Amino acid sequence: MDEHGRYEIHVTVKSEKGNCIPTRKAAELLSVCTKRRMCPAQNERQVLGQEYETIVCVEGPGYYVLQGVAKMGKNGQKISGDSFLMKTLPGGKEAAILSDGMGSGERALQESGMLVEMLEELLGAGFPVETALSMINTALVMGREEVRFSTVDMSIFDLYNGKCEFVKAGAAVTFLRTKDGVEHIRSESLPLGVIQRQQSEKETRQLESGDVVVMVSDGILDALPAGEQEHLLDLMIGGSPLENPEELANYILDKVLELAAGKAGDDMTVLVAGIWKMCYSR
Repeated sequence: MDEHGRYEIHVTVKSEKGNCIPTRKAAELLSVCTKRRMCPAQNERQVLGQEYETIVCVEGPGYYVLQGVAKMGKNGQKISGDSFLMKTLPGGKEAAILSDGMGSGERALQESGMLVEMLEELLGAGFPVETALSMINTALVMGREEVRFSTVDMSIFDLYNGKCEFVKAGAAVTFLRTKDGVEHIRSESLPLGVIQRQQSEKETRQLESGDVVVMVSDGILDALPAGEQEHLLDLMIGGSPLENPEELANYILDKVLELAAGKAGDDMTVLVAGIWKMCYSR
């Protein structure tokens, strides 16, 4: 195993009967034997011939994530102050990020869009989440006379072990649909850009194949009757048989608009991400 506890297999092989075969075929056979997804190492040869060759196969992610989004601007406008990002991160991780800018429309979009772009750059460069958020918060607070803030809602999936890290800064409640029901993940932290020493909140869950994460902006909750918002969303999310994230996101937005008589009093975004385990049986 390597330093991360992941399989690394060195195997000496050749093709049969004078044929050439792709190296990935050998990796697929190892996947069946190990019950883990094995892939040719980076820069490994692509084809195996009639001579014995030693190749290296490394463990690949055991899970995959599919994501979908549905959104609408305030009063049906084309421009929404909510920004989102679906990003592959170093170390076999996948991130779903949603940011709600202060207010609505173009100004809010500039704020949330800038925040999401900075997160994309910092996380993509390998910065830890807490460090990235601290750096962005400092950039937002320093040199500004006017207070402008944006929320951050992140779900970071580890595609090797199926764990999900939920990171929030002023964001609305997140809904986690599992076989046991719908769980709420909430935060009391402030958005980025409000105070200089910002503390985000983080929780981790072990997910199972088929679990679904639903992230929403405040506009979704505010469109529902006071005191019933989370309960109604529980019914929509838990009661829907839909598994496709894009279809589920559109279904939730449509149901919320139906209950709100078709009116979007604020920017509305639903970001859905589902995780599934890869299968290696043949």
